[in-house]
Amino acid sequence: MAWMLRLEDQRILRAPAPPPAPAAAQTPPKGRRVSQAPVAPPPVPDLVRLLEDVEGRVRRRAAQAIGRVGLAEGVPPLAAVLAGDRDAEVRQMAAFAMGLIGHRSALEPLRAGLRDPSLLVQGRAAEALGLIGDADSAKAIAEVAAGSLTTVKTAALDADEGAYPLDDAAEAFRLTIYALTRLKAADALMSIVLGPAGQPRVAWWPVAYALSRTEDARVVPALTAFLRSASSVSRAFAARGLGARKAAGSTEALVALAQGWRTDPRPPWPRSARLGRSAAARPLRR
Repeated sequence: MAWMLRLEDQRILRAPAPPPAPAAAQTPPKGRRVSQAPVAPPPVPDLVRLLEDVEGRVRRRAAQAIGRVGLAEGVPPLAAVLAGDRDAEVRQMAAFAMGLIGHRSALEPLRAGLRDPSLLVQGRAAEALGLIGDADSAKAIAEVAAGSLTTVKTAALDADEGAYPLDDAAEAFRLTIYALTRLKAADALMSIVLGPAGQPRVAWWPVAYALSRTEDARVVPALTAFLRSASSVSRAFAARGLGARKAAGSTEALVALAQGWRTDPRPPWPRSARLGRSAAARPLRR
């Protein structure tokens, strides 16, 4: 751990090798020959070397450290870990670390990571591709999201559920729709989270968050539906999204939320001011 913290702080993958130690001067007794065993140099701190440690927790933390260092030369060893480490926790961290580095040399290993046996690794690979900005991977990321959607719907998560971590399918779903949002892949995102009538397929708040960040007028009906959600978090994100879209026809629903602020501990009512509608002024003053 000391190696990792030191190298992270210095933004290097390995420390320089120390200079060779000077040989100790020795005067052998007269007539006798003294043989001196060579002294092994101390190990050099090296994050890449730690990726081969026998303990998974060390390999996982080393992968994170390489991502935080942020050098493109960290991508090949991380790609090898993503492709071959036996521990899914280590592989998902390698994917995340490549996203932190943000170098396009990581694209092919991460695209391969979308086919990993672990749903969590798939989700982290999608997240990393979103961080790098690989819009060409939007279709493949949407396929991962679609594969997790049924499990998430069946689990019927509480709309306000914010625990972490959830099961792998829920985490993969969340990470993939966030990646599609980052990539501004509105068509791919909406094909996953919205039904044919444009209404949300899942009531869980990450869907409201993703739609609130989507710059496409077609999300307005879904955001309006989220205003009636049982989740106060979803209602807040929906209000923000409608305000950002300047969505005509949303004033009445937002004013209703403003007037109900006394009964909601986390109301989204201030967001209605973003619409610029004079009808919102009076309830906001009250």
